[in-house]
Amino acid sequence: AVRAWGGRAPPLEGPLPANDDTEAWVDLQLRTSRNLRGLFAGGRSGQGPCNELADLAARLAVLEMSLEALEHLSAEDGEAPGRADVAAELRATHAATAALRSEAMSEHCRDVATLKRAALEKLWEDYQFGAVAAEAYPVDACALEGLSAFLEFHIGPTGELLEQRAEPDKTVLKAVRSLLALQRALARPASLSSAQWRDAVGDLEDAVWQGVAFPELHEATGKLLGELANAGLLSEILEATLEHPPIKGGPAGATLRLGKEPGEIHVPRTPRFVGLDVPGYSMKPIQRYEERALHLWGDEEVEERWDPVRMGLSYIDLTPACDLPLQVAMCFISAALWLWRALQLLGDNCGGDGWLEDYIFEDLWSVPPESKRLAMQFSLKRAIFELVDYASLMAESQLLPGPRLTVQHAAYLLLRKVAARFGSEEDAPKVLEQVKRMLMAARVSPVWSPPVLLVSDAVFVDILSGRLHQSFMETLHQAPETAAQVLPSAVAEYTLYEAALLGAGDTTNVTYARFELMGALLHDSGRSWDDVKTAFGVSPLPLDAAGFAAGPRPGRLSPTEMRDLEFAAVTGLRIDMASGRAS
Repeated sequence: AVRAWGGRAPPLEGPLPANDDTEAWVDLQLRTSRNLRGLFAGGRSGQGPCNELADLAARLAVLEMSLEALEHLSAEDGEAPGRADVAAELRATHAATAALRSEAMSEHCRDVATLKRAALEKLWEDYQFGAVAAEAYPVDACALEGLSAFLEFHIGPTGELLEQRAEPDKTVLKAVRSLLALQRALARPASLSSAQWRDAVGDLEDAVWQGVAFPELHEATGKLLGELANAGLLSEILEATLEHPPIKGGPAGATLRLGKEPGEIHVPRTPRFVGLDVPGYSMKPIQRYEERALHLWGDEEVEERWDPVRMGLSYIDLTPACDLPLQVAMCFISAALWLWRALQLLGDNCGGDGWLEDYIFEDLWSVPPESKRLAMQFSLKRAIFELVDYASLMAESQLLPGPRLTVQHAAYLLLRKVAARFGSEEDAPKVLEQVKRMLMAARVSPVWSPPVLLVSDAVFVDILSGRLHQSFMETLHQAPETAAQVLPSAVAEYTLYEAALLGAGDTTNVTYARFELMGALLHDSGRSWDDVKTAFGVSPLPLDAAGFAAGPRPGRLSPTEMRDLEFAAVTGLRIDMASGRAS
């Protein structure tokens, strides 16, 4: 077809390549793309030979189709990743498409873009970062051009001006750039490579966990990630950003490839939200406790003030003073982290373990030093696993999904590090169980790498993660029927019901949410309300509480007896509390 239109440079002569000749097909695609640019590029001046035969919209559609094909070719799972000629043609086609798209904008669209940029500039000058985030999402295609022009002015075409920015300007601009990239990905998913997905979501995560532009940025992040999930793009995001091993599952039995490598985990020493407070709640007692403990036993440079085991025990002592369940769970995680630091020092055997003799029982005083170290390593490892298990179980039963992920993610990273260095085969089930808990919490959250913070910062994590989770789940809950199914319907309904029970769902009616949850459970299990009524109906035979026939001679009940009876048990419906699956 391209040859019939007049495509001759480069030549398109000869037969089509064989089906298994990938290189020849890639070469043909490159030549076709160059011909399409030559035929359809150019503005109203009529540089392209086909400009008189096709209007702007048609030419733009042709070039965007070619651009999408090149993006698939150059992707990591495409046929030509890393090829310089493909990358060069991709850049050239992108530039031609951008130029044509700019000319194809109507006067109305240009006015919308100009107004959007002017609004963003005014808010930026007034340091209204939350309003900037609200203006950046959601926007239509015309307003996206205004948002792009705003970013290009402040950070440069390729972001080269970002490093010259001070905080928090730099973090906010990165987050706005991510909102732009992810909204464009909704229209053309292939426009982002795996690395670009990781950068876009990573910049958003950095911003939301610093608390900037709250709550507008957090609501925008949750809703935008929810939109991407409804569009069926969650697997691309998870593969690029979630710290997980290869996972097999899903309706088609597909394998989710290895995500990004798990990050390091260290004991937190400095507060993140300095100068912030929560109206009606004082964090000073816990802040002063942690500052004092760090001063007494947390200075690794001064031997007299260095005792990681004592630091870990101090966090266990802090639990009675905590007001929030998340603070208690974070105390257990912090204690385990300090014990992990002690275990690392014993394993390195390079100093910093002058505290060891203080924790050796008198029965071991006479044994060789290496035996003392080995005994202490065993005790520390066991204590770490126990503390992590306490925190994980507490998060699973008493925390909402947002704060729950903070605990489960830290627990997973810590157990992975401990098992990798000091583990044995018997530790594998515990690590696997923690992976499952982390993934169960992550699947109802829009971001998956919360930071490990001091206990005094836990209240901010509770607030930030709660807003992220709420906006994300509301978007999934309101998805049209044509949207991709991200979760079983009962899971989405249960999170809203759970939030209402724990006082976090301000706009949720508990009674209505309960019926919606039961309806979703019945739908997922292939049942109906009539089946429930039948199961709850009175049996024609008298039954005892366990469901067995009662009496020496079972027989039918009289109508009077049947009216007075109520059901004693529910049979035939089973709910897996870990996965939310009904059967």
